[in-house]
Amino acid sequence: MIAVVNKWGNSLGLRIPKMMVEESGISEGSELDVSFNKGVITLKPRKRKKYELKTLLEGINENNLHGEMLTGDSVGNEIW
Repeated sequence: MIAVVNKWGNSLGLRIPKMMVEESGISEGSELDVSFNKGVITLKPRKRKKYELKTLLEGINENNLHGEMLTGDSVGNEIW
């Protein structure tokens, strides 16, 4: 399959054909690992890590728990 590289601001952009988008599972905003080796550019979709609140909360302990923080005087209609 042939794709055409086009100017996009000061960079160059490449349109990825729909068939490849659907098969690779990427979508707008997906992150790709881009590598270059001996004249070959390779794009590989990055797997997005999924987090669960329960797992994140289990990571809280005495060493990473902090107290209240002052953020300065109120500047609007805050009620605290």
